[in-house]
Amino acid sequence: MNSTEDMVQDPGSDVNDPTFIDSVSHSPGDIFAADKGPAAQLNGIIRVFYNSSNAQTLNPPRQGTENDHFIEVKDIVAIILKKYPKDPMKELSGRYLGQFIHVAMHANKDLNVFKIEKSLNQRKKNVKLDDYPNDAEIRKYYRSMVQGYKKTVLEFVKELLDQMADDRTSFSPLSNEVGKELREIVGKWT
Repeated sequence: MNSTEDMVQDPGSDVNDPTFIDSVSHSPGDIFAADKGPAAQLNGIIRVFYNSSNAQTLNPPRQGTENDHFIEVKDIVAIILKKYPKDPMKELSGRYLGQFIHVAMHANKDLNVFKIEKSLNQRKKNVKLDDYPNDAEIRKYYRSMVQGYKKTVLEFVKELLDQMADDRTSFSPLSNEVGKELREIVGKWT
């Protein structure tokens, strides 16, 4: 097997065992350490597939940039935890690891990662997703064109959320839940 995706899609692999996530004690970044809470664990899982080269440049290009997940990883984690409030890691432990990987792959696609000003990226992390349309600077960001395309950041993000909500594989259920909820929020923005 040459890639993680091959491993996850191999039905004979132990990774597809619903209890696999319970049997892993440590992984890169030690995301399963007992002293980390559910939010930190999920955040670590989602960030495993981050690739900085996926970040798209806005038109015109910004100066002094950082890569930004338009839909912040913390917002994806919050949606998952809200759906499973009692004991999230126990409730989620029956899920195939591939479902978490599927969410991570979506979250880190070039449809969601953009090069923006460092100051905006740092400030944006403290703004609730629901409040993005009320923030002039964030609104300007999501209305910006993406270099090389005749599409805005918002159009890319809506495409991502459609993919998440409508995807149909054995690893899609968690992505579908998250994508539908995010699409409900972002779908109203103009």
